[in-house]
Amino acid sequence: GAICRNTLKFRRIQVKDHQPDSIKFRPLLVTTYGGSGAPGTFPTTSSGQPYNGTSTVYFSHYNDDGYQFTYPVGRDAYLHWDNTFRIDPEKVRFHRPD
Repeated sequence: GAICRNTLKFRRIQVKDHQPDSIKFRPLLVTTYGGSGAPGTFPTTSSGQPYNGTSTVYFSHYNDDGYQFTYPVGRDAYLHWDNTFRIDPEKVRFHRPD
């Protein structure tokens, strides 16, 4: 868990219908960053770790064959799949249930 200030707002995000099949069941990595920046340009620590951290979100059939996670409003995110090399999605669908 995390302790946050009571004014911080979160939204539930669902990612589904993602292709190609090589990323279908792979864990989704959500890298948070408090500022703005293009994907791939997020600042890293001296050891190469993401600035604000990365959360792992696992695939679930229960979530419409996709992923579901909460995310703070007003933050940028870099979404990528846990692979040994980069694979960009050919198709992906985002949904905010609430």
